[in-house]
Amino acid sequence: MNARESIPSWFLVSSVLLATALTGCARPTPNAPASARASAHANESFLAAGPDAGGAYFPLQIGNRWHSESDFRATLTAPAGVLTVVIHADITREIIGTETIAGRTYVVERSVTDEDDPSGPFNSWIRYRQDAAGLYEADVDISQPPVLDSGASAGPINAALPEARDLPASFAERMSADQLDAYQAAWDVLQKRIVAIRSIHALASGDGASTARGGVLPGELTRLGYPLRPGATWVIRDDPFFGSIVEANGNLEVPGGRFPSIRIRIPNEFMGPNDVVRVWFSRSGQLAFRYHLESVATDVDGNPIGTVSADYDETLRDFSLVRP
Repeated sequence: MNARESIPSWFLVSSVLLATALTGCARPTPNAPASARASAHANESFLAAGPDAGGAYFPLQIGNRWHSESDFRATLTAPAGVLTVVIHADITREIIGTETIAGRTYVVERSVTDEDDPSGPFNSWIRYRQDAAGLYEADVDISQPPVLDSGASAGPINAALPEARDLPASFAERMSADQLDAYQAAWDVLQKRIVAIRSIHALASGDGASTARGGVLPGELTRLGYPLRPGATWVIRDDPFFGSIVEANGNLEVPGGRFPSIRIRIPNEFMGPNDVVRVWFSRSGQLAFRYHLESVATDVDGNPIGTVSADYDETLRDFSLVRP
């Protein structure tokens, strides 16, 4: 393990969500699917290399590839001081083919997450479908490899990302029994929220209602609802509740380039008063994801004695899109 620590390490956490602190200036015009493509930047702009007209917003051409880097920062504030550890990860996503499920054709995105943790890399797969009304995902466990329509291999089958992590013994040894119980309880709450956020990709929604523009079908969740205007909302899932709120359109600059983008906040029923989850999209795909979570440790009388928090930031470093 080569996690970078500002104070000696006391736990490890894996995560695949994507974020950045950069947000652009809000604009009143909607970031809806476009019917034409603009001229390219020198590095193949998202509009020139992005999807065709006809309602497509998220680029789903086979061969599209994105490379991101992330940092997961966990902080414990205790009477003895503050402990922080940062876990770095390198993440590659690629559209590798199609899979037919229940008579529907889905485009498969493979994600490979390589953390500082030497037990990786970890694999996951998302099945996308898109129409003029939105971007949807099939209700399939993201750790389950696809059966591609082409018959080609889905790639190396590595371990799936672990679920919640235990509070390490090295940290427990520094605490009294009462403190350990308090921080273990706070840690467990935080882990449940992290698992819930990560599980969004595997949650299903949809009652079969659709229009001429399309719509979510049974066994699917809605990742994006078009058009993407500020103030627009949709439900990812009713029970447990996950929603989406388009907060703003603007320009976002990441190492992979500068993009007109949308910023979406994802509320859910597991969140605490200081928790927030946000994601940024453009016609080049998902640009960034960020979350901040807090859990309070209390003594046997219910008095707060400290906090455990988690911050995840992932940003697009570079990408390559296939012209449609």
